[in-house]
Amino acid sequence: MHPLVHGLLVVMVIALPFSKAVASCAVILLLFLSLIQINKQTFQAFLQQKPGVLLFTGMFFIYLLGMLYTEQKASGWHFVFLQHSFLSLPIILWINHQIVQRYFRSYLRYFVWAATLSGIFILIGHWLPESLLIQITDQCQFLLPYQNQHGFNSLFGAYSPFIERLTLSYLLALAVLVLMWLASKDGFRWYMVICATFLLISLLVLGGRGGQLGLLAALIIWIIGAYQYFLHPYLVDRIGKKMSFMVLSVGLFAFSVGTPYATFKTVPEVGQRYNQLFYEIEQYFKQGPEGKNYEHFTSVRRVVSWKYNWTLIQQNFLFGVGTGDIRQQMKSLYEEANQQIPVNIHHQFLFYWGITGLLGFCFFSFLLIFWLFQTWQHPSFWWRVFCLSLLVFYLAIMQADAPLLNQVGSMTFCWLMGMGLIREH
Repeated sequence: MHPLVHGLLVVMVIALPFSKAVASCAVILLLFLSLIQINKQTFQAFLQQKPGVLLFTGMFFIYLLGMLYTEQKASGWHFVFLQHSFLSLPIILWINHQIVQRYFRSYLRYFVWAATLSGIFILIGHWLPESLLIQITDQCQFLLPYQNQHGFNSLFGAYSPFIERLTLSYLLALAVLVLMWLASKDGFRWYMVICATFLLISLLVLGGRGGQLGLLAALIIWIIGAYQYFLHPYLVDRIGKKMSFMVLSVGLFAFSVGTPYATFKTVPEVGQRYNQLFYEIEQYFKQGPEGKNYEHFTSVRRVVSWKYNWTLIQQNFLFGVGTGDIRQQMKSLYEEANQQIPVNIHHQFLFYWGITGLLGFCFFSFLLIFWLFQTWQHPSFWWRVFCLSLLVFYLAIMQADAPLLNQVGSMTFCWLMGMGLIREH
């Protein structure tokens, strides 16, 4: 049983950047192998080990609660199925915590290597002639179809061959954060430099602004941690606490402003992507909400989504509209306002509030606070820095997207959150 569980965990982690179907199948098999281990004695023993991870199953049951008053039952049950990771992965990690602890760093390394390999495929596709790339994707049915977005593909980012582009950008950014923690534990390794190079370059050309900005916010946590660990004790003795704080403030400002500016000016793919953002904002303010067709203006679509998601919350403040109704309800609001753009969800917290009311919003917020509190008790300084940077990353991307609504996003989130609670001292 032990080798099989370990092998399936490896398959799940490696499959995340490549195939949601393979990763999901591995999770289902792992859940079966985990449940058959439970009897009365083992259940009592398990309850004494890492029970906090089971709190994440609460989100799954809140989804079920929202099914009691949803009108779109088929849509609701489909969504609940896609969100099975909130039920299955906490149980898997809880029951198999000893295996997870034994191979803890190995799983994280596999994740980094898989994300790096996925990034390499992105770069290959990015540098291939478009005609050849189309021919390859037409013949390889396991790849996502290549779609040039009305002749402006370079404005929206590189082609992602395996999973949706935005989701992959989040995985690439998360792999960078995991790699930094591995470097803090294992010391410098040449493979880390190679992986970091491919991860960062592929993240830039992929065009996922959420992943890029989320990583920038998370790296600020690492800079603060490194400063506190290495420089602050040295500077305090020489220039005092106030001046040391000033040095840190100047450094953070230089990094948070200088890095995006330098990247914008020197990396053509990044410049094109953000020039498109500025163009969309300019056109929106010039012509107004109904000035033109904003279907391919992804930034404008986010603003519209926030607006009508909040309108929906105001109309269903306490209980939400139900697990399966939010897209249909928002579509009705779009039609009433003559918004000729697709309905998308672009805020994780507003989504939870919209479908399950204050209960869903508050419980999810509580989960994140609980997770940070638990991980902050860990004696390892760099593990605390990593966990805080992970939380900051998710909080950042959740303001402009709902990364947990798809299978890969929810699996990755539940896996990393569970790993944070499973790790031994």
